[in-house]
Amino acid sequence: MSVRIGVIGVGMIGQDHIRRVTQVLTGGSVTAVNDVDAARAGQVAAGLPGAVSHRSAQDLIADGNVDAVLVASWGPAHEEQVVAAIAAGKPVFCEKPLAPSSDACQRATCYCRGTRARFRASRIASSPRRSAVCSSGASSSRARRCDTHAGVFRSRAAASTP
Repeated sequence: MSVRIGVIGVGMIGQDHIRRVTQVLTGGSVTAVNDVDAARAGQVAAGLPGAVSHRSAQDLIADGNVDAVLVASWGPAHEEQVVAAIAAGKPVFCEKPLAPSSDACQRATCYCRGTRARFRASRIASSPRRSAVCSSGASSSRARRCDTHAGVFRSRAAASTP
């Protein structure tokens, strides 16, 4: 059985993920794409057997021919797209960053808790200096950085923020 993957964001990083799915890995196929640049999404879909281009990320997530979602869009859009995919019951891989702020990181990760969501992030933040800080009732000096490993949330001591 092949996992049918929808890719949101088909810029350089999104296309590299598509290349991996279609040329390096086994067991998966890209069946749908979406990008803010609809022409680029159409070109990418045209090069993928059986793939379609969707006008919106929400349409891609709702597509019955998409089993899992790979988010490689513009960073500030990640939180909304990850949460929508989880709400739709689809496994998600999110390219870094998960979210542009600590509050957005916390919302996205907390949304996953208590669900049966299968979620994996490349990294929560793009660098330790910009890492997303989740409030856990601790003072800011004891803030924790949210990170993922094999789809399981963990927290590590945060590096100092700028």
